[in-house]
Amino acid sequence: MYVVVAGGGEVGFHLAKALIEGGHEVMVIESDRHRAQFIEEQLGSVVLNAPADEGRYQLEAGCQRADAVLAVTGEDAKNLVICQLARYNCGPHGRVIARVNDPKNEIVFKTLGIEETVSSTRVLMNVIEQELPTGGFMPLMPLTGSHLELIEAEILPGSPAAGKAVRSLKLPDGSLIGGIVRGGKILAGVGEAVDRVRSHGRRVGGPQGPVRILSLPVDLVTAYGVLSVSAMLVFYWREPRAPIFSLAFAFACWASALYGWLAGAWPFAVIEIVWGGVAARRYLLRRGEADPHRRRER
Repeated sequence: MYVVVAGGGEVGFHLAKALIEGGHEVMVIESDRHRAQFIEEQLGSVVLNAPADEGRYQLEAGCQRADAVLAVTGEDAKNLVICQLARYNCGPHGRVIARVNDPKNEIVFKTLGIEETVSSTRVLMNVIEQELPTGGFMPLMPLTGSHLELIEAEILPGSPAAGKAVRSLKLPDGSLIGGIVRGGKILAGVGEAVDRVRSHGRRVGGPQGPVRILSLPVDLVTAYGVLSVSAMLVFYWREPRAPIFSLAFAFACWASALYGWLAGAWPFAVIEIVWGGVAARRYLLRRGEADPHRRRER
């Protein structure tokens, strides 16, 4: 199996090392020269010193024949761009997997078609929540492709739900009891099934029903996100052609920042605002270099 690892930090380095030890072919793309040199000293000639968020370097790394592209840098925004480009550069059978540092950004990745994401923060939180005796509601996992999650509710002594049939419980709209665990066995959570003391119910939804993104319909937010991020990628690709594309890229970044805010992923929004400022400054510098009058003054 051939794997392209975008990002040579601690995660990318150890991931590449484990893949090589497992007999797989690996290429690491790392923009930092000193880090790339360290990886080459440790793992051999398996590193390309270049930015992974540029399509030409993904192609140079052999992305088109890769079985998988793993975006594992420490920046969610950069991982998103890498994955979007990899979807076009990879072959039809190549998988694109993203590391997501902030769990709130997972919805942004999935909305834009990056379905395979790994959030170490969410994994650790799930382990902690399952190990600590918190009682009450405990989130287990989100359901892919929706704004629902699977949660566990423990029925304690004195609970209003203790001893009642499932059909008599007044659950929030959009909630569903999938099963009741009692004595090591699971019972169907329907009809006359009774929630006895110390039972555990698996429930789909949240304590207040399905989650919504602000007050806008989800399809409008999704459509806006796809358009703004797609425009950002197109203008980023065209940027070397003319200074005006740098300005267009800046506005696309700010539009993507608005989408991140609407989706509740404010870290993504902050990063996009910064990117927009950098692109606007780059436009001013490039326009100054292209102005013949300013050249004569120099």
